[in-house]
Amino acid sequence: MTTSRTFEQAFETTARDEEQKETQEKLLADSRGKLRQDTTAAQKAVNDKFGSLTIDFSPGADNFKFQGINRAGTSDSAGVKDRNGSNDRAASGDKSDDKARPGEKSEALKRLEEKYGVDVRTNGNRYEYYAKVDGKDKLMFVSDASGEGLRQSDRQLKEMVEKRTKELEDKYKIKIMKEGERTVPEERFDEKANRMRFGDKIPARSPKLGELEELAKALEKSQPSNLTGDPKNPMKVAFLSKPLSKDDPAAAFFDPHRRMMMISPNHEKILSEAHRHNGKGCCGGKSEDGGPRKSLSEVLVHEFAHNAQSNTGVEKNGHMSAKLMDELGYAERYDKEQRRTVYDAKAKDGYQYSIGPGKDGEKAWFRRDKDGNYITSNGEKTSDPRKAQQLNNEEMREKMLVKPTTPYFDHPAETMAEALTDLRLGEESRGRIARNNPSIYEVAKKYDQQEIDKFYGKKSDGSSKFVRLPDGRIAENSAASRKKIADFENARR
Repeated sequence: MTTSRTFEQAFETTARDEEQKETQEKLLADSRGKLRQDTTAAQKAVNDKFGSLTIDFSPGADNFKFQGINRAGTSDSAGVKDRNGSNDRAASGDKSDDKARPGEKSEALKRLEEKYGVDVRTNGNRYEYYAKVDGKDKLMFVSDASGEGLRQSDRQLKEMVEKRTKELEDKYKIKIMKEGERTVPEERFDEKANRMRFGDKIPARSPKLGELEELAKALEKSQPSNLTGDPKNPMKVAFLSKPLSKDDPAAAFFDPHRRMMMISPNHEKILSEAHRHNGKGCCGGKSEDGGPRKSLSEVLVHEFAHNAQSNTGVEKNGHMSAKLMDELGYAERYDKEQRRTVYDAKAKDGYQYSIGPGKDGEKAWFRRDKDGNYITSNGEKTSDPRKAQQLNNEEMREKMLVKPTTPYFDHPAETMAEALTDLRLGEESRGRIARNNPSIYEVAKKYDQQEIDKFYGKKSDGSSKFVRLPDGRIAENSAASRKKIADFENARR
């Protein structure tokens, strides 16, 4: 999981009774409806005398803020919000009511940017609307630099989000959760009890335009890991309205039990911080140089790779298949202290190493024997982990029996997800692991093909109907496709 959560942090399913909360929400909605009916006659009378009147009944709105336009066409209450929350005078250039200084954006522009995740730039008498896709600014459309232009853009952006959402759902057979739908419980770690506590389920939010484009790019590279094998229960994608936990560093994460992909509202900040610290402090999705993945789309490709493990059967209920463990160079062990199954990394020195906090607080790997006993640098058993031979992450990677493709190999599920990610992202990353990590490259390629065959089938002669090309796309298994793959691999051996 990439700049995402570790595999062992899968969610616990908790049943919660929300009947009381739903009843309160219904009563609140009914009271707003009654208030709206009671004010209809009064609103009409004021409109007849003073012009247009807008009353905002939305949750959190200031009561009865309105803009009255008299018969002469002048503003009786200039600078007050209209139905769309924008300010006509501020949007059309008069920033006195908006408290925007020269060169600064009006509050109306800022609200629109926050709502849809776009960057609005003024170019003469036009507004240009940009969305960030794969780390680059993409011009979506332009409008007049006026209040009416903003209102039209609000409607256009809303329609674009709705249209793109439906396109992705139809093409990739996924379900993007609607605003307000309940996702997963909020998490809080109780240090005293040494356990996770769960709160209310986090509501989904409406996706932003750039986020949908990042999702689209990830889906294109991740097929068929977007599928679950059950048309009645498709993969759910939830854009969370708040972080899963107070200090969770995950930009995105996949819950294999719910078959749900979740995207943090803070993913841009998380990725930015991870890059600034070269990956330290975040839990994964590392590129070859040790840094985090470059964009949300790359993070999501990694997360979809976790679903591939469920689809191919190499992961079931948190346990990895023995065959895959052997292929990746890990050993399964039951840890009595933690009272759970753990996976140690096998090293060239004949020992296996478990992950944990080191002397300086950084991630470290501790030498053990097959029975789980700590082993010193002299080869002696010890009950004190501080006396055991320790390796830092890069030392461990170099000493592993099977070298991982990236520095993110805390768990075999992450090692496999990283290999699949690099196989799928394109020629550059696929070529790198084919050249530098040939054994894991073949493992990733094999399981990737198994998933492709599961969903797209085989020919009568037993060969695959489809294969993955070096650029990450799925294509028909033709002579031309096979030659393209062979030429690509031979050039990197």
